[in-house]
Amino acid sequence: MDISRRQLWVLAGLGLVPAGELMIGGRGSFIEHGHQVIDDMFAEYGSRDLAVTASTAGTHLRGLVALSDQRMTGRTRTELLALEARVGALRARALTDAGQVGSARDAITGVLARSARAGHRDVLAYAYAIRSAVELQTGQTAAALESARKAVAVSPNDPRGHLAAARAHAARSEADQAGSLIRTAERLVDAADAPMTGPPAPGAASRLGWARAAVDVYARIGDGDQARRVLDETVIAVPAQLREDTAQALGASYARTLATTDPDEGAHILHGTLVASMAMGTPARSVVERVDAFLLAAPRDHIAVYGLRSLRREVTAV
Repeated sequence: MDISRRQLWVLAGLGLVPAGELMIGGRGSFIEHGHQVIDDMFAEYGSRDLAVTASTAGTHLRGLVALSDQRMTGRTRTELLALEARVGALRARALTDAGQVGSARDAITGVLARSARAGHRDVLAYAYAIRSAVELQTGQTAAALESARKAVAVSPNDPRGHLAAARAHAARSEADQAGSLIRTAERLVDAADAPMTGPPAPGAASRLGWARAAVDVYARIGDGDQARRVLDETVIAVPAQLREDTAQALGASYARTLATTDPDEGAHILHGTLVASMAMGTPARSVVERVDAFLLAAPRDHIAVYGLRSLRREVTAV
């Protein structure tokens, strides 16, 4: 491939090319190393501030795009597009989770175009599922369902599309359809023999990822028993060092079912989850939404609910 040495130095500065490769004149390893950098960023997703992740991914994306006017073979150009699509998907996911709807939409548009040109179906399906989440954030439930269906059409065996559709049906109070899609996604996870945990990357399914969506959907459609069952089974199944975090994450979804039956417990769960999310830097939009839903349904004069409402006031622009 013919990529200028100056451009390789730019990518080395971004961490996408090992600097040592430049010293020995190597030019072919930056694709492989670029995927490894992106894999590492996905693996660290849950432990990094969302704004930092989005910014870092954006920097990497700009470095890759800077190569687009260089002379290279068609195969190399396709591989470069795949890299751009993957890091763009990471950026879009972080922007979506941070509630930056406008920026997320722009990022998703780029990912859809690049993944389609590269023929990267996993990323294309991933992008449609993220777009569905953005549309749900803005109350566009019909559009969210359509985007989820496109994800399923692109990659029928990827549970993410089915889970996105389940969330859209739940938002439309279509409980039967939502529950059916959760079960379909579970069968796909079983058929793929997916690991219990894994990064939130395109094409990488995990049982924990399914459980997060399942508890959220069951809680939204008012099936507290099923939400609790999935929560308890998952907490037992994950590695011991992840049980506390898993109980907190899934509990935040389950807590909405406790707004009227046990507001003290629900407020306690959400208080801890919101504090943890704020400590990361940029609170996750999903956590804030669950807090808001709980506060809307819970008794206003309950002391624990009052404390949660006071903490929620500290969160702005999410």
